[in-house]
Amino acid sequence: DYLQLIAFGAVASITSAVIGVFSLLLAGIITSAEYFGSALIWWMGDMLGVVLVTPFILAWWQTKPERFKGKQLIEEVLLVGITVIAGQIIFLGWLNDSLIIGPKGFMMFLFIAWVAIRLGIRPTTFVLNIIAIQALSGAYLNVGYFANEIAITGFYNYWIYMLILSGVGMVLAVYVNEIKQKELSLRASETHLRLSQLNGGIGTWEADLITNKQKWSENCVSLLGFPNLSEPR
Repeated sequence: DYLQLIAFGAVASITSAVIGVFSLLLAGIITSAEYFGSALIWWMGDMLGVVLVTPFILAWWQTKPERFKGKQLIEEVLLVGITVIAGQIIFLGWLNDSLIIGPKGFMMFLFIAWVAIRLGIRPTTFVLNIIAIQALSGAYLNVGYFANEIAITGFYNYWIYMLILSGVGMVLAVYVNEIKQKELSLRASETHLRLSQLNGGIGTWEADLITNKQKWSENCVSLLGFPNLSEPR
């Protein structure tokens, strides 16, 4: 679904770029020679909005927040805080004079992967937008990793970097979320099976003829009155 969102967003953004830049051309703000370059920049901006802002809105609007408690809440705060601080160091030049090796943009992939795997979709979309703002601010202020971005590449490197970073973070977050949902569904099925056996007065058992091990359900053990029938026999 996320990759389809990007694909449809890329196609839809072409229409907005063509119409928007054409209106600038009619108003005399740009010349016909500048049309293609301006349309490309317009499309890149809209596309980046689809990749960053749309998942953020959908994730925070349609998904239920995970209720972190205790250590999980501390972990969430620390991970988000560390990632934001890393963004300040990499993109806004914090502490660069004290570092032996200048921070590189690829280091942020580690933090994004960490957040995606441990915290899920919502925090990932939030952190990605924060990083995009930090990197854009660094380019504007001419500091950090994208210090010369405007003069040299005109935001093309920034655009590609954010696309890849967002893709890695969101794909990981969605994949981990899917695994968690399957695990929750499996636990619910096991609970329903246990209740069905208990209320129906039945039990289940299975035997591995190779290892000579048997596995009995709790209700089956209770019905037969034998202790610990899951041990090798």
